[in-house]
Amino acid sequence: MQKEIINIVWFKRDLRLKDHAPLKAAAESDNPCLLIYLFEPSLINDPHYDVRHWRFAWESLVDMMDVLNEKDHELMVAFEEAKDFFKKIVDKYDVQTVFSHEETGIDLTYRRDLEMKEWFEGRDIEWCESPTNAVQRGLMNRDWWRKTCRQKMNAPQEDPDLSMLESVNLTENILETINTSIPKRFQERDDSFQAGGEKKAWELLKSFVHERCADYNSSISAPGPPRTGAGNGG
Repeated sequence: MQKEIINIVWFKRDLRLKDHAPLKAAAESDNPCLLIYLFEPSLINDPHYDVRHWRFAWESLVDMMDVLNEKDHELMVAFEEAKDFFKKIVDKYDVQTVFSHEETGIDLTYRRDLEMKEWFEGRDIEWCESPTNAVQRGLMNRDWWRKTCRQKMNAPQEDPDLSMLESVNLTENILETINTSIPKRFQERDDSFQAGGEKKAWELLKSFVHERCADYNSSISAPGPPRTGAGNGG
């Protein structure tokens, strides 16, 4: 039986639906697309991360899922190591292209990406990584960095048209093989921390631009105002 041809958008630290080059490229491609986010156990157990990071990620994912569900799209969230997850998908689908942002993080994610690049190449899967920001990995010098940084910062936003996206919903027999159980501690709101999600981010940005920026220069170094958001950028 011939496998269904699909593409994949692999969300990492880019939990938004606006200005998202990989999602835009996937929406404009000819193949249906599976949208995924992975809570990777190796990252969760790394001392660089805390529950607050994963809580923020979960809240951002919920915000994304609400928007996607309104447009009849599904975001697959799994508790799996990257290679383990992709092995299960490749076993059932003919994956042509994986779209993601190029991640700039810790050594663990860098080594994971090197491993996944080799794994994808070994299966003739194209991995299209879009720069997340002006950071350029592997530079031997910074001679041209300022110019390319300005080009990146001045480039127009790459907003995907979700109406063009044909998303893939996994069948029950595949879902049964994937761990979709997300720890409850990631899902418990803590009002001591900023809530995740694109909607909340826009609210904070607007409040800063229209209100809180007035005294930003004079209070940026004060320990109290940054915590309360009073009279500064928060």
